Amino acid sequence: MFPREDRIRTPVSGIRQRLRIALRHLGFPGKFKTVHLRRDGGLNQSCLIVIAKSGQTELPMTEFEGMNIYLRQHTIS
Repeated sequence: MFPREDRIRTPVSGIRQRLRIALRHLGFPGKFKTVHLRRDGGLNQSCLIVIAKSGQTELPMTEFEGMNIYLRQHTIS
C-alpha cells in the first residue's frame, strides 16, 4: 500500500499494538489496521495511519505518543 521507502525502518516497539488498544478503549468500532510511516506528508516526522473500513469517518484522537494519526478509508473495488 505504501512505498517501502516511506515505511518506518526502526519501529517503536509495540506502538501499533498500543494504538490499537487505545482506540478500542476510546470506542473506535469495527475492523481496522495500523501502519507506522517514516514521513508525515513530506515532513520528516513519523506518523501513524489507521486504515478502516468505510463508515468510520473520524478518530477519537489526532495524536498518539507524540505522533500524528491519520484515518484512511479502505475501499474494496
